[in-house]
Amino acid sequence: MITVVSKPPSAAVARQVLGAAAATGKPVIACLLGWKEAPPAPVRLVDTLDEAARSAVTALGGTPSVLAAPPAPPRSGGGVLGLYTGGTLCEEARSLVGTAGYRFDDFARSATRADDRTR
Repeated sequence: MITVVSKPPSAAVARQVLGAAAATGKPVIACLLGWKEAPPAPVRLVDTLDEAARSAVTALGGTPSVLAAPPAPPRSGGGVLGLYTGGTLCEEARSLVGTAGYRFDDFARSATRADDRTR
């Protein structure tokens, strides 16, 4: 069993990695956030980190734990500001919530861009 998790990959790299994983003959679950191309057989493409974890547990014959959703906080009419220190969770939140009226900042990526601008 192979599980591949990635923030948005380049199309060429995604095809190469998924092709290599598929060639092993093992079951493959892939969560490549934001990637929409069809994967090679027998790769199963999933949309979220949660779905990847649950699919992997199920593929191995287990039963994923069922977690209760936390109660929703009262809405104040404001927006959502997501602050992250890595791209994977930031991209997943962006894909689940959307971007209209919301802002998601990846501090690690922002710091890299700032470093690039000062060189």
